[in-house]
Amino acid sequence: MSTQPELTGDRITRDIAEILDLDPSTVEPDTPLTELGLDSLRAVTLVENWRADGVNVDFQELMALPTLNGWITALTR
Repeated sequence: MSTQPELTGDRITRDIAEILDLDPSTVEPDTPLTELGLDSLRAVTLVENWRADGVNVDFQELMALPTLNGWITALTR
């Protein structure tokens, strides 16, 4: 996946925390996102928001990555 420079690890963390109604500091990098409440509907919303910003995001690839660290690695490479 290629990304725009504005999609950073901090933004990914903030966006995930916001959609889950959590404080970004409570989103541990290695905790499975599903344990924090991320479901497919919320994941689709995140992907669509990032695509609207011009980021090439593969939904299936993200769903195969269970943690914030996995998402950051995939989206910022």
